[in-house]
Amino acid sequence: MAAIVPAVIGGLLLTAVSVWMVLAWAGVVDRMAYENGWWQAPAMVCITPIALWGPTVLALAHAYHRRRRPARGPRTPS
Repeated sequence: MAAIVPAVIGGLLLTAVSVWMVLAWAGVVDRMAYENGWWQAPAMVCITPIALWGPTVLALAHAYHRRRRPARGPRTPS
């Protein structure tokens, strides 16, 4: 649990940032103004992987939790 709780909190915070970025790209909230589209395009390309970081951390925290949780029920040799 010592690794799972901080990972989930961090993943949720990064996911909130990702949602804010998508809302900014959609024009729902204000975003940084660029001189022209040639500056905006590379900025969006470079920032887009950050939008996937939060969901990735949440998926990895879930996988870690499933792998490290105690086994349920008795184990039978096969």
